Amino acid sequence: MIFDQILNFTDLSPSPIGRVTLISSIENGLGVLPRKPFRIYPSYALVLITRGKGSYRDESGLELSVETGDAILVFPGLAHMYGPKTGTRWDELYAIFDGPAFDSWRAMGVLNSAAPVIRAPVHVNIAERLRQIANGSADLPTRRALQACSL
Repeated sequence: MIFDQILNFTDLSPSPIGRVTLISSIENGLGVLPRKPFRIYPSYALVLITRGKGSYRDESGLELSVETGDAILVFPGLAHMYGPKTGTRWDELYAIFDGPAFDSWRAMGVLNSAAPVIRAPVHVNIAERLRQIANGSADLPTRRALQACSL
């Protein structure tokens, strides 16, 4: 798999500008369950689909197809669902993150909830970037801040 080298990275330490709290993977997953009502997540997430295809929907009525190589941006407070086509499963690599830097980028439109799906091949470096973040040391606040900026 593309994410064989990533072992459930977790770091709940604070950082003044933001932090990456979790990087992990799910094989043969079903996406967000239950699909109704939509899930409201308290943090940002980046979900890279590494095998399979399905869809993303949110409370604004936006509905988009997703497939292998696409990435989904999840926004805090935005009710949403995503998952593989009915009767199938998919693999995903994901990162959970939060903090003022991401909130600022959202306010500036860099992270845009109206465009939550990043299409392949734009994602080409996402898996490698997540691998670098997960394998990097986050023992100092400045390193945690650098990880947030790297994401």
